[in-house]
Amino acid sequence: MLRVLSASVIAFCLLAIASCKDSSDYPGLSSVPDFGSNPGSLDMFMFAPTSPTADMPLVVALHGCSQSAADMADLTRWNDLGERHGFYVIYPEQRTLNNVSLCFNWFQTGDIERNEGESRSIRSMVQHMLLNYPIDPQRVYVTGLSAGGAMTTVMLACYPEMFAAGAVHAGGPYKAATDMWQSISALAGNVSKSGDEWGNLVRGQNLDFTGSYPRVSVFHGTSDNVVNPNNAAETVKQWANVHGTDAVADVATNGFQGAADVQQAIYLDADGNEVVVRYTINDMGHAIAVNSGACRNQGGSTSTYATEKGFFSTYWSARFFGLVPDLRVAGPDTVAAGQTGLVYSVPHTDGSTYVWQLPVGCTVTEGAGSGSITVSWGQVPGAVACTETDTIGCSYPMESLSVSF
Repeated sequence: MLRVLSASVIAFCLLAIASCKDSSDYPGLSSVPDFGSNPGSLDMFMFAPTSPTADMPLVVALHGCSQSAADMADLTRWNDLGERHGFYVIYPEQRTLNNVSLCFNWFQTGDIERNEGESRSIRSMVQHMLLNYPIDPQRVYVTGLSAGGAMTTVMLACYPEMFAAGAVHAGGPYKAATDMWQSISALAGNVSKSGDEWGNLVRGQNLDFTGSYPRVSVFHGTSDNVVNPNNAAETVKQWANVHGTDAVADVATNGFQGAADVQQAIYLDADGNEVVVRYTINDMGHAIAVNSGACRNQGGSTSTYATEKGFFSTYWSARFFGLVPDLRVAGPDTVAAGQTGLVYSVPHTDGSTYVWQLPVGCTVTEGAGSGSITVSWGQVPGAVACTETDTIGCSYPMESLSVSF
């Protein structure tokens, strides 16, 4: 297969070729030299949690241009979450012989079709993990930054049976470009299609596929001058269409989880499931958002391609995947006036304290101050909300559940 060396150099010339971290020396990463069919000539590195158990999840993390597997691990801190919550991470790594800027070739037709080139190599890495480690094949996820974000949509489109969900950071939709010149236009945000046109590009990869397509989360800064943020909107259009819904947000939240510059938009399918979630990060360039600190929803540090925004995008990718506890309030969302014995809860953490807020007239009959309370309802509907403070003083944003009669 012809390997075009100059294509990504032109398309990503705005990204300086930096000195990459050596993945073979990065703590926690190990090289996997033989993982099976490798037509894309990629390298593979992996992270394994200290105490693996049966049926663990797997995350595939794809670096951006001018980066290595170690850079991706360092930037995103996926390994920290993998150790804490119990999952494996693999890091495909590009070679300079394929692309001198170390970009995954997200726009080369020989790399972005099912069972061809780089996409096939990454699939082989996943298959290797499934065969050799205690991984649940129903809990495999993929994420990436920049060219890795664009390659994330390639993997979701080409292998929907393999991935449960994906997270696209500063990337773009599948087949926004299929050659070098189209890639320049795509990066500039000049490629726009209808939802059906975008969706058909995905469906065309697997004409006989009848399963559920992966859910997708999209993260993009409004000041990105490398990959225009229009690509985020086009990615939403593509995957909303794949899931049979439109690109009009069903729920939108400004100042998400206390991060003033972050807007969350949720797109639901006909059954009310979250199938696409978009995070728009104001005043952020070509980077991932981090939230430095020691709390469990914090991580990362500022560097090239990582910006402090009080929002740890890796954590929210992991939460979208279901890899970290979903802290939302659980309990009945439809009740009767005066009803008793109603139980509301959030995931319990030893040593944490919990403060609940209830509508006027509601009373806590059991469990006050804990992560699970029993409630006697009053005469008006409203929200049940909880705020947690842990043993090191981290206070987490309030989670709530709307309750109606």
